Amino acid sequence: MLDSPSCTSCKTNEESLEHLLFFCKTTAFVTDFLWKEVLSWLAILKKERVDFSLIDVLFGKFDIDEDFIVINHILLPAKFYI
Repeated sequence: MLDSPSCTSCKTNEESLEHLLFFCKTTAFVTDFLWKEVLSWLAILKKERVDFSLIDVLFGKFDIDEDFIVINHILLPAKFYI
């Protein structure tokens, strides 16, 4: 168990999923690049723009009619990588 709730990467904010996946300044380069690449790839495949909100990344994307299973399976390893 952690002695302190501060982020293990940046040491300034409380560590949480939201912080690590979107707001941490230390992991920001990786997360920004990763999310942009994933969204760009999905836009090419679907021939339409797909956006992820914080809730979509944390819990999955279910507000689309088709391919939501594929998109959610792409989100899982992306989150694991971060």
